[in-house]
Amino acid sequence: MVVPGSRLATLAVALIVAVLPSRLHAQAPEQREELERFRDSLAATSDSTGLLALERRMIDVAKADRNNAYQHLRLGFLSLRLGELGGQSHYDDAASEFQWAIDLQARWPYAWYGMGLAEYGVGDSQISFITGLKTMLGKDALTRSAMAFAKSAEVDPSFSRGLVELSNTALRQRVNIKLGVARDALRRAAATSAAQDPEVLLARGRVEREVGDGDSALAAFRGYLEKGPDRSLGELEIARTLFLLGRFDGVQPYYVGAASDDSTSVAQYRADLAPIASDSVLREFDHQSGAERVAYLKKFWTQRDRAELRAPGERLREHYRRLFYARKNFQLTSLNRHYDIVERYRSGSRDFDDRGVIYIRHGEPTSRATYAAPGLEPNESWRYSRPDGDLLFHFVAREDVQDFKLVESLFDVLGFSQQVALRGGEASRNPMAEELMTSRVELSPIYERLQSAGSIGSGQYQAEERHMGQESIALGTTTDSYQLRFAQELKVHSDVLAVGHDSSGSLVQIAYAISGKGLEPVTVTRGYLYSVRIRFAATDPSGHVVAALDTTRHFVAPEPVPENEHLVGRVAVPVPPGRLQYHLAVQQGEDAGIVLPRDSVRVGPPESGQLALSDLVLGDRAANLAWRRTDQDTVLFNPLESFKRSDEMQLYYEVGGLRPGSPYEVRIAVKRQGGGGGLFHKIFGGGGSALSLKFNAQATTPLESAHRGLQLERLKPGNYVLEVTVTDDRGRKDQRTRAFEVTAAFPEGVLQRPGARTAVRQDQKRLHQGLGFDLGLDLHQMLGDPGAGVEGRDVHQERRQRPVQGIGLAVLGAGERETRPQRDAGMAEQPQRRAVQRLQEPFVERQALALQRDQAEARLIAVPPRVHHEAIGELRILTRRPAQGGAQLLLAEGDRVVGDHGLSGCARCIGDGDRWGPGRRSACMHGSCHRLRLG
Repeated sequence: MVVPGSRLATLAVALIVAVLPSRLHAQAPEQREELERFRDSLAATSDSTGLLALERRMIDVAKADRNNAYQHLRLGFLSLRLGELGGQSHYDDAASEFQWAIDLQARWPYAWYGMGLAEYGVGDSQISFITGLKTMLGKDALTRSAMAFAKSAEVDPSFSRGLVELSNTALRQRVNIKLGVARDALRRAAATSAAQDPEVLLARGRVEREVGDGDSALAAFRGYLEKGPDRSLGELEIARTLFLLGRFDGVQPYYVGAASDDSTSVAQYRADLAPIASDSVLREFDHQSGAERVAYLKKFWTQRDRAELRAPGERLREHYRRLFYARKNFQLTSLNRHYDIVERYRSGSRDFDDRGVIYIRHGEPTSRATYAAPGLEPNESWRYSRPDGDLLFHFVAREDVQDFKLVESLFDVLGFSQQVALRGGEASRNPMAEELMTSRVELSPIYERLQSAGSIGSGQYQAEERHMGQESIALGTTTDSYQLRFAQELKVHSDVLAVGHDSSGSLVQIAYAISGKGLEPVTVTRGYLYSVRIRFAATDPSGHVVAALDTTRHFVAPEPVPENEHLVGRVAVPVPPGRLQYHLAVQQGEDAGIVLPRDSVRVGPPESGQLALSDLVLGDRAANLAWRRTDQDTVLFNPLESFKRSDEMQLYYEVGGLRPGSPYEVRIAVKRQGGGGGLFHKIFGGGGSALSLKFNAQATTPLESAHRGLQLERLKPGNYVLEVTVTDDRGRKDQRTRAFEVTAAFPEGVLQRPGARTAVRQDQKRLHQGLGFDLGLDLHQMLGDPGAGVEGRDVHQERRQRPVQGIGLAVLGAGERETRPQRDAGMAEQPQRRAVQRLQEPFVERQALALQRDQAEARLIAVPPRVHHEAIGELRILTRRPAQGGAQLLLAEGDRVVGDHGLSGCARCIGDGDRWGPGRRSACMHGSCHRLRLG
């Protein structure tokens, strides 16, 4: 019964008063308007009982006038509404009515439009396998619906509703996609009034973008932005398109659109976020509005950029590229997903299969593999290569060939019964399992081990392989990533050390050494340019980025860095105290770089006032890498962590949390790694320490710093651990350790800072020429070695137990005679030394001689005639006056040169028998001596 005054009463009156001709060749505008009002009234009604009563009366009217197409259209839309309210069978009734209208008026667009809605409502079989077959054959509901909408646009290009529904239906399809049909229909409508309809503009932009015409899509979306009711949705669509084109200028419209509280656009933002956001993140998103939502999204994406060492906006752009790819390749055909017993993971996604879930989270896999054989389900395996450990995923499609699901093990592809049988160690006896493993050998070495293992080993490796899959699923489905990758891998040694402070608080020192073998310089007017980009991010235990750095350093060298040397550098990053995890990448040039495995660092005390020892900085002067902590203090680094036995290793550390005026104790021990009996090999007996030292100190400030020089000559070549333990007067302790290597000769690859080190090498070459040495002799190293001499092109070690205290110079006099070398009574016969030759070409006047800053011990520098010298500045001996007559010796102490040329008592001039004493000027400096001797 129809109640007077109700919406159903209005519908009934409209039905009775509608007197229309039975056949029309085209629908009049007033008829379309009346039909839209009727549909609006239906949409506002939820009383299915009343609607059923109305349907019975309308059927009676239609029976009396069977050839009235308009009555059949009304009955069709009424049945559609009943289907929407839960009566699935009514969709079939609607299809019948629309088909009747089409038979009567094939040129009416509403008849075809209604048929498209009805076909989509009828849907597909509940059996996913049948649905998949229908989809492949083009008989599925989406295809039938799209064809009907396309016909509505064909009979009337100005019919905007058909164009919009055709576009939306085509966008939902996965196979037999009607995007081309929709695009052609939209382009034919360009000359009609429908072209300026905002909904048509929005639909056209989406279709053009999907078929790959980004410029046409942008034009349509900008038209929608001008005419459409929802500007925020237009901004989002423009941003999506710009991101798909690989452009960063999509960031600005993305955040502009997010500021609107329009429910449609907010839902779109949420849907885009959902594939990688946890439930808690989505709940937080739902509580944001306006500017707060914008700030929330900026924080969400910026955190991901920094954590993955990316530039701002990179992760957001990549997310939309992945969404687009997943829609084209991994979109679900059917929502009726059924799971096998081995398919333990349940994504809950209604849009993508499990491949799409992983792809959106982690992007393009490093490698893929598949294997096809009769009786074997479709399968794929993906590997993601990562510095912290690879991720390996296996997918299998059962029932629906388009729905791939995650499984824990490759053997789950065979089915539950077979994979259970294989657990007994029979993997190598199953031909299908054998072929599967062979197809995956390139993905992981576990499959090669499985193939070659026996029955016991096979069971062990199967358990390992399954555990690897379980861990990959657990991590891969709960996190997302955008791994940095480089076409060429650099060989880089790095140190990340929590030591030092500035006005902002604690610092982390990043020292690096890049092998010259992988460096690619750019030739510039001043020489060779090396651009090094350092990217660093530190996260707290909750995963939030608390410190980040992205900086590029430019180095210019007069000549290329040799392959066996290293380019070195250092940067400092302010960080908060606590246990932090960090991520570091080093890049040189456009294509070469490396992403180092994630690691952790402890910064300062966990709580204020606690005793805290900093990380240990190990360095030496040969590395040519220093941190000028203050004007009076320099800390040396060696990222190679390799030291020559004759080197003095420099140790620096800081102790915080001390009470001024209180004593504290420091213990330093060097222990051998490896060897029989455990980690530390007791090579010197007693306590297991190769070297040990204990001393007491008194704190003057809450933060104390210390330098220590450690002689390594007692250590045999090998790997060691330096252990430093600090104990204060209240019994509190803190300890740090640091691994390093001791070598018999120089570590492979001398470290070089472009410019400074090159200048040192060039000046040494000129000095060697002036003194008559072979060019292979490194004078600086010779001066620092105990008992060094010249033998051919090599430095000869006399194995003295004490370091050289001075050098006697056989000055380039007129004499040509040669004397026998003196011999140390405690040493075996020494090989013949090369005589020093007369200087043919003196140094260029006013040429500076490079020297490492802050020399800790006294050092002698030989200066030939006419070379100027003065106090040592940073990396240089500056000029003052020329040497008078012959060559002179300068004694370098720290940053200055002793002007009176005082020499230590061990310096000897050989040739005339004179000996120089401390503080005496040498009469031999202008004599005829012509042999060099260290002693």
